[in-house]
Amino acid sequence: MPVLSGMVDGRKRACWRAIKVSLALVSPLAFVLAAYPEAPLSLLGREYVDAAPTLMLLASTIPATLISAGVSSLVYAYGMYTSVLILGLVGNCRRRA
Repeated sequence: MPVLSGMVDGRKRACWRAIKVSLALVSPLAFVLAAYPEAPLSLLGREYVDAAPTLMLLASTIPATLISAGVSSLVYAYGMYTSVLILGLVGNCRRRA
């Protein structure tokens, strides 16, 4: 995505193409990991199978993370640094119970 900053024309189109290709490549693996998290963890050992819910949660957030990173790179390439900062802060804020 750093290539976007050097482009003069076609940034949006290049970014969305990169996001689509990334989603096409990674989403099937993410959905398999979310559906069957015990399979890859059992290869590591029996004690790792307890982490299946965590792997399921992480795998289900992969598509949203790809889209977020792509949009953030595009906004950064347009020079909207304050917007990138705000998006980063909002994305990293946690609720306190």
